Amino acid sequence: MSFLMNLFKAAFGPRLYKIFRSGGAVDYNPNVVEKHSDAIIRVIRCIGSACYYTAPVLIPYLYRRDYATIPGILSIWRLLKTVCIVMISAFWIRAVGRFCNPEYMDFITALHEEIRKRQSESPRFPNRLMDLYDFEFSSAPVDYHWDDWDSSSPGRASLPADEPTQGLLDRVLAAPLDLVGYLLVHSVGKRLVFPGSTAILQALMAPALLDGRSKLIADHGGRRVKLVARDGNHIDTMTVDRRELVGVLPNAARLVVCCEGNAGYYELGIMGTALDAGFSVLGWNHPGFGGSSGQPLPEPDRNAAEAVMRYAISELEFREEDILVFGWSIGGYSATWLAMSHPGVGGVYLDASFDHIVPLAEVRMPTPLLALVRRTIRRYLDIDVLRQLLRYPGPVRLIRRDSDEVITTEGPWEQRSNRGNQLLLGLLGYRYPGVYTPEVLALVADWLACGGSEERRAFVDSFIADSSLPILSDSSLLALLDDSSTEFPDSDFGSSVSPFVRQQLGLLLAKKHMSFFPTTHCQPLASAFLIKAEHQPFRAASWNGSEEVAVLSSDTDNTSDEINSQWETVGRNEEL
Repeated sequence: MSFLMNLFKAAFGPRLYKIFRSGGAVDYNPNVVEKHSDAIIRVIRCIGSACYYTAPVLIPYLYRRDYATIPGILSIWRLLKTVCIVMISAFWIRAVGRFCNPEYMDFITALHEEIRKRQSESPRFPNRLMDLYDFEFSSAPVDYHWDDWDSSSPGRASLPADEPTQGLLDRVLAAPLDLVGYLLVHSVGKRLVFPGSTAILQALMAPALLDGRSKLIADHGGRRVKLVARDGNHIDTMTVDRRELVGVLPNAARLVVCCEGNAGYYELGIMGTALDAGFSVLGWNHPGFGGSSGQPLPEPDRNAAEAVMRYAISELEFREEDILVFGWSIGGYSATWLAMSHPGVGGVYLDASFDHIVPLAEVRMPTPLLALVRRTIRRYLDIDVLRQLLRYPGPVRLIRRDSDEVITTEGPWEQRSNRGNQLLLGLLGYRYPGVYTPEVLALVADWLACGGSEERRAFVDSFIADSSLPILSDSSLLALLDDSSTEFPDSDFGSSVSPFVRQQLGLLLAKKHMSFFPTTHCQPLASAFLIKAEHQPFRAASWNGSEEVAVLSSDTDNTSDEINSQWETVGRNEEL
């Protein structure tokens, strides 16, 4: 009986990848039997996944080749029967190989023992197994459930609907269009928006993800945890808690929650920037990415972010004001939703993010499909970063890539079309409507259209030279911020000053809210953007008068040049 039980455990157990020992991570070495049988299983699953994704093309092709006839159906049936026999045989052969491997049997015994302890002793039993082994995440015990939460804490935020309510007749007439949109989103649309969720890309990235995860655990003391979101999805999360090192790393007392892009994973993503800056860090994978289950859609993503933040506050016991939210690219959606839901967080960094996904989708779609694309996105993929950011009253820092090729709508060198510009203009126009009149918005838009630090410097010099009125000193402009309100929108601030002073304030606030990185969309962000004072998240009402940064002088905007030079000189992992 014991033999059969162990054989069944080996047969239905997860894949084991690495073993963590005192000397670091060691690769698990399967024997020949397990290795080759597992390769057969992987190939069959990859072929099945490819057939699933290509079904809209494959089915018509088979139909034209007469496979819809009785002989054709019988041929397909014989093929499927053969594949099933091979699959089942490989499955049990792999089980025998695992059974004969002492390392695997030690692991599977430890896994079942931990599951037993969690069921019989306490649901809060600490998950030590993922500190010792790297294995298939779906088989790991759960560490935290989204409702393990103090009921007195802030609730779930939501945005009001921005579309007019439709009558019954309008809904009936639009039903076929909505059905088409739903089918498109749940077949190819979500994978176009979130390519990191596709099985093919994850298979290609698997070795790099495994290596990155091992380094986080072995080199940085990271801990992989499994969270359960509101919708039941399991969220693959990595925490690096450095609070014990606060004497050596002053930033370690603050936690950076990292929200990755649409093809990003915490194993290789922006966690590295926050770690280089010396913070405690919490990274997580979007639903459908890495070990996280679920579909890459806005609602599951919000549920996942909610579970992550609740875990940081209630389990890791970080205060909201000690948490910074850091989003890259489409991760700005998750980051701004967290900021909107938890307005007490200490600040928000948005790197290479945008205002809304619709303008980016429009330039990539055929003109006849634009109406369908707009309606479908608004209903099923409404990734509206700006609206959520406007609901957050705290400090914000936007970072724009000067050679961004992803979130521009007219090419990587046409920075006027960078949607990060609209994110900044929308934020400032909402917070300070008394400053950002149409004339000031146009001026700042022209400044943002400059393609690099030299052009922006020349623009400011020209602005100064063309003026016959006196330019206020930096300290005078900054002193005006003391009169700003602690609540937004602040309609009074800037409304009583002259149009020329208003223009200077507009440029000042734009510079204080946005930094520039002279590189492309996917280049890792330099840690200086999280360290240096001039790049800290900014809110006028929270300014304490300690900064003396030149705003409208000829030597402004040299920070990105300095960072770029240091980046090329010292490399990714050096302190800047």
